Amino acid sequence: MHSVLWASILASTRVAAVTTLLVEYLAKPWLEARKERILQSDRQRRAALNGFKRAAFLAGTLVAYRDMADLSDVLSGRMNKRAADIEEIMAIAI
Repeated sequence: MHSVLWASILASTRVAAVTTLLVEYLAKPWLEARKERILQSDRQRRAALNGFKRAAFLAGTLVAYRDMADLSDVLSGRMNKRAADIEEIMAIAI
């Protein structure tokens, strides 16, 4: 008959448990910190990209207003507001 080496099975189980605990306590905090840095970098990249998209849209509206011959006070105020928004977005994004 085949005999089972219980000592071998218990040793393997202990090695697996110790390895799991070492990874849990030594490597996992470092991996979590790394994950947070990567996520923060991605958030900043997305925010900058959205800012550039918004600035490009506002610049396009400024070009459209520029081509109008007679600007009323309302349109002139909108142009000034959008120009200020573009400056603010570019200051944050860069």
